[in-house]
Amino acid sequence: MRGLVRVCTCVGAEAFAPYMAAILAPVLHSAALEDACVLRDEGENKSPLEGKKGYEVIKMDLRAVGEQYVCINTAMLEEKALAVELLFEYATALGVVFLPYLQPCVELVTPMLRYPYHEEVRQASCRALPAFMGVAQKVARQLQSISPDQLAQMFEFMAGPFLEAIEKENLLDALEEELEMFALLLKEFALPLSAQAVERVNAVVASITGACLQRRQFRKEQEKENEDMDEEGLAELEAENGKEDDMLTSLYAVVGQVCKNCRESYFVPFTKTLLPVFKPLLGHSGAAVPDGLVLPAMFIIDDVLEYCSTLAQASLYVPWFFPIVKKLCKSENVDLRHSAAFGVGSCAKALGPMFREAKAALETLTAIIRAPGSREGEESPPRTTPSRRWARSAGTRSRRTPRCRRVCSTSG
Repeated sequence: MRGLVRVCTCVGAEAFAPYMAAILAPVLHSAALEDACVLRDEGENKSPLEGKKGYEVIKMDLRAVGEQYVCINTAMLEEKALAVELLFEYATALGVVFLPYLQPCVELVTPMLRYPYHEEVRQASCRALPAFMGVAQKVARQLQSISPDQLAQMFEFMAGPFLEAIEKENLLDALEEELEMFALLLKEFALPLSAQAVERVNAVVASITGACLQRRQFRKEQEKENEDMDEEGLAELEAENGKEDDMLTSLYAVVGQVCKNCRESYFVPFTKTLLPVFKPLLGHSGAAVPDGLVLPAMFIIDDVLEYCSTLAQASLYVPWFFPIVKKLCKSENVDLRHSAAFGVGSCAKALGPMFREAKAALETLTAIIRAPGSREGEESPPRTTPSRRWARSAGTRSRRTPRCRRVCSTSG
């Protein structure tokens, strides 16, 4: 099945188009499989599937449900996940030629974001939806046969289940990818969000950030309570915090893309809902904050200043944000220092001639440039745009994220 995608890539979308109806029919059938997994209570009658070839029955104690009998066909689950992945690959390869199959694929795949029986089905669905939106945008630009209102309806249809899946995800690695894919969906959509969608996104971002801080606090208390914790235990806690940092970088990609889509209309909703969440992470209160929390919070304020604020609105942020980034320019953390230097520039750009800290800003940046070893190894500026890189899938800048695991590449 995957070999045909390679053929499509080789011969080109137009040459491959006449065969698509015959090729996609079995793929859609496999993606729509419903009998791969069935649950029943202990007292219920057995499913007709039990005893059939390929099925096995497992007794499990499911959280918030109790004991259940699970009749599962793992081969069918893998077939379903592969089919959804193939829909993503065909949409990517075919572009506007995929249009006749776009609506049925969107309607079929979107509910699978919440598919409870197989993580790979959910993850394949996350990857597919941005590709479908990309096809719709290409059709809108090249053929003018999809209107902005239709794009908005498609986004609303996708966004609700997507955000619900993000909220319910409890695996950090999976959550990180889901956030990246939602940011990519926003990028492909490339239009302002409705007020309701903005409110929903903000609520999810606030909820995820709050849960992250609670987990970090719990691990911190664990470390204090177990003063004799061995190196392996400490390494595990550090690894978990590293995963949290990566997840927050993907969360930043979502907020940053909303800033780009909504522009000035996002300033008030952000200030009302998310500024109280992220401002404390910059150490504004004077409390010590881990670098992995400071970086995404700083990136987000940068984007609000760059994309969402008028001169009057920027004047509400710069007076408290500039002293923070100026101080962070002296950090021993290279990533933090580079990103803070960019923050200094964001403040100056946002206020323009009204920026009254130009002398202090120049002195700060000059000190960074002239510092011993500033042009050597990790200290040297990236060869791409200084301290700004595009996130791996979302195309959103991450400005030298923590080295625990960079979520970014130089793709643009």
